[in-house]
Amino acid sequence: MHCPVHIINLPSFKSFHLLKAFITFKRYCNQHNIVILQTFFRDGNIFGTLAAFLSGVKIVISSRRNYGLGYWHNRYWLTILKALRHITSCYIANSNITAEYTVMSENVSKNHVHVIYNGLYLETFKQITHDKRKSYRSLLGIKPHHILIGIIANLRTIKNLPLFIAVARMTYKKYPHTRFLIVGDGPERENLQKMILDYCLEHVFILAGRQDNVYPFLSSMDIAILCSKSEGFSNSIIEYMAAGLPCVVSDVGGNSEAVGYKYGFLFKNDDQKDFFSKLELLILDEQLRLGIGQNAKNYALSNYDHKEIVKQYQNIYYKYYQMVA
Repeated sequence: MHCPVHIINLPSFKSFHLLKAFITFKRYCNQHNIVILQTFFRDGNIFGTLAAFLSGVKIVISSRRNYGLGYWHNRYWLTILKALRHITSCYIANSNITAEYTVMSENVSKNHVHVIYNGLYLETFKQITHDKRKSYRSLLGIKPHHILIGIIANLRTIKNLPLFIAVARMTYKKYPHTRFLIVGDGPERENLQKMILDYCLEHVFILAGRQDNVYPFLSSMDIAILCSKSEGFSNSIIEYMAAGLPCVVSDVGGNSEAVGYKYGFLFKNDDQKDFFSKLELLILDEQLRLGIGQNAKNYALSNYDHKEIVKQYQNIYYKYYQMVA
């Protein structure tokens, strides 16, 4: 079932098109008798909440998907969001720690914040087979005895990828059968390439760039990494787990909730030695890798399927609709 998309061109809140955007939005809401509006991301949360209020929309549900200072969080934007709490019906956070941060930073009542984890279409991951994995690894030049350690992330400062490369150097020096993979693109690519060359790792490192289909890369990996400085609830971790990969992730934001403390290892943020020690456990023990990976896959397929997540959203919508019906 296709959902129509209507785009309101508003390049900036400072643009003279702002008033026109409000009028266009109000006209659409009135024409379609919109009762519930859900907003996403900073600009959407601000414009959407104000526009809904001015348009007479009865229920405004605002999403919160980031944790802590970083990304766009600063006092200026938080002050604006805090002011909007009076015209926001409720919030949906994508992790418990994001919910707690919303309550603390925006003075929101705990009763108005609900937690629904991110969901993904996971059917593809059920089709990972030994033959497909073997074929994909061969295309990447990964031999059967190699242990491929990879990360899928936008190449931005917040993802802390220099830490991964630094730990990769430590790992390769001790375990020369390890190989490394980064899937993604972004402003840090040039710096990361230089770092890989400076560490003489270019022959064991794959920078795959942006990929519309990450499935072959996930199928090829043995261990998955996330070393972000800040996270709300990572889609990458869900994909790792659904692909049957044991994870080694930084203990920030909702990462501990995602791996459930037993489907991977957490390391202290920015701590190379702790990162390496957790990674080493998985390198040395194949049965541990496979066991954690299989348990992670079972958990992800049971808890992060998009169909179940949609039901949870529907329950929230119905709850608040009943209040105004």
